Amino acid sequence: MINDIACVILAGGKSSRMGQDKALLPFGKFDSLAKYQYEKFSKIFKNVYISAKENKFNFECNLILDRYKEYSPMHALSSIFEVIDFENIFLISVDMPFFSRELVYNLKRLHKNEVTCYRLDGKLEPFGAIYNISLKDRVNLKIKEGDFRLKNLILNSDYTAVDTLKYKDFININYQKDYFKYFC
Repeated sequence: MINDIACVILAGGKSSRMGQDKALLPFGKFDSLAKYQYEKFSKIFKNVYISAKENKFNFECNLILDRYKEYSPMHALSSIFEVIDFENIFLISVDMPFFSRELVYNLKRLHKNEVTCYRLDGKLEPFGAIYNISLKDRVNLKIKEGDFRLKNLILNSDYTAVDTLKYKDFININYQKDYFKYFC
């Protein structure tokens, strides 16, 4: 079990492409994707949190409320850094249920910089990554500049990118067709 890194599941997006809240969609035997992710990562991390705009969940969980009205992972990360009491956080999106334990432990083993993330087909993957609290001021600066892309934050940090070919781990659902293809 990982004790020195907190896991934060991002579940505060608009889900505009899906047409309904992805975090609340049923997944397997679980009432919601959020509950599945929370239970899954609670078996890997001692401290697991869900970041969202409001408490919309029908299960008990550690919740970090996003203090911004804007919808972006950068805004959520700022809110997380304001309240979390860990030097490092593992950030995962609620809609990435195939991310494996193996990849989590590999990241932890390799983590030594401000960000440790995976690179898939030459592209940095901002979710399923470890972020250090030293980025807090840079996150807030990016927000002031209107740059809400986590990839740009990574590129402007001391980061390690780990190449992987584990495509399935990075599958996420953005559209109903994706949900029915992978999750039903």
